[in-house]
Formats: sequence, C-alpha cells, structure tokens
Amino acid sequence: MPIKVGGIDFDFTAALLGGNHSTDLVLVVEMGTGLDKRARQKVEGVARALDVMGSRRPLTTVVVGSRPSAEDLSGMARVCRVLPVEHLLDEADLRNRLAVLLPLRLPDPAADDVLAGGDAVPETHDEMSAALVAASLRGEAAVARLLHSLVAEPFAEAWHDRGGSS
Repeated sequence: MPIKVGGIDFDFTAALLGGNHSTDLVLVVEMGTGLDKRARQKVEGVARALDVMGSRRPLTTVVVGSRPSAEDLSGMARVCRVLPVEHLLDEADLRNRLAVLLPLRLPDPAADDVLAGGDAVPETHDEMSAALVAASLRGEAAVARLLHSLVAEPFAEAWHDRGGSS
C-alpha cells in the first residue's frame, strides 16, 4: 500500500492511522520475503520523514510473517514501537497483541499525504495566514519573499500617499 509522508512515497503491506485515543501511524511490514533489510530501511525512512516534518505522531510497526533478524528488529526498535505478531493461529491472541492500537482506520486514499489529517496546519479564514501556509508549500524562500512583501506593503503605501516615488 503506497503512502506519502512529508511528500515522500513509501510502499508497505498496509498503513493505518490510530483511532480516537491513538494518533499512531501504524505500518504493517511483512518479513521473511527476503527483503527484510529493505523493510527496515523503509521504516527508518518514514521515521526520518516524520522527524524532519516535526511530527509528534507516534510510529508503530507491526511485523508479520517470520521473526526478523536481531539486527533488523533492533534497527526498527530504535525509531519506532515494534509489535511482532509472527504466525499466530489464534485470533484472540492477535487481538490481544494489537489491543493497544485498536481501533485503527485506513487513511483516506484520496489524501495527498497520509499525515495531512493530523499534522496539517488548521484551516484559517485569515487571508495573510492562508497565504503564508500556501507559500510554505513552495519552500522557505517563498515564505521569506511573502513576509518581506507583507511587511513592506504598508510602508510603500504610506510613502506613495505622501507623494514619494516608488
């Protein structure tokens, strides 16, 4: 399931968002496919993207399939909570292990970024704030240019009103 975190695409077996009491981003990683190291790198990449964004959303990885190597498990555990479920036959045991995360909901596939619902700037009706948020999507330089023009605008108007040339 492809997800986007901080503008970067990642592909996982599944990705879920925590329910009412939990804001976790839950990644489901299938181990034992021969790509265990790559799976660990993707989890570390998501954690890095969350850090860069300044996100406070907890990251949890549910590991399904065979138990990962100690190296892969400790690598993931350094950046997130890891819940290995291995090959469980008993549904009650599985529910017990995942109870801390329930209820989970699927992210909106139409959302451009999986975190947009939880970490996005709240909608505002203030034109200046809306313009700054829009500029932030274009980068730091765009925000700096907009701030400069917003600060300079009243002075330019006053200068023009007094007969100065601009």
